[in-house]
Amino acid sequence: MSNIDFTKTDFKEFILAESVELPDMLPWVKSWKKRTDLPVFVLNNENRELNDYRIKTF
Repeated sequence: MSNIDFTKTDFKEFILAESVELPDMLPWVKSWKKRTDLPVFVLNNENRELNDYRIKTF
């Protein structure tokens, strides 16, 4: 087993800091939704904590 130079908290903070909103994506989706009136679904393979963070942040 190798030495780990970071903690779980360090890793979590790094991942959250790397989360960025795609430029212009949210306004585009909102505009598309208004024009089409189709349901919008999201599918991802993130854990719940990261997914919740991104929903609240963006």
